[in-house]
Amino acid sequence: MAHPIEQNSRTAAVLSTDEGSDILASGGRDLSQAQKAMAQDGDIIARLPKSHAEVTAVRGAEAEGLTPKAIGVSRPICAACRTFLEESGATITSPTTAAW
Repeated sequence: MAHPIEQNSRTAAVLSTDEGSDILASGGRDLSQAQKAMAQDGDIIARLPKSHAEVTAVRGAEAEGLTPKAIGVSRPICAACRTFLEESGATITSPTTAAW
């Protein structure tokens, strides 16, 4: 089970890609061991310490040569991440989702 801080204060993201892989990411300190343990076969765990989950996920996809399709996050997308996502070609579809 995830620590209460991970559940309530740290944003987690799942980014689907056109190629079919999902990128899993978290903000701040990256995914915890408990969060990593929930990954499915084929999921890619992105790492980018001290970055927001949305940025970590998109940069993780780029590093793998994958094309972002849609992202869902556990907390509302902040203004900085909204701008980042829109500049990467995404359309914000709800407070916690975006699609390319």
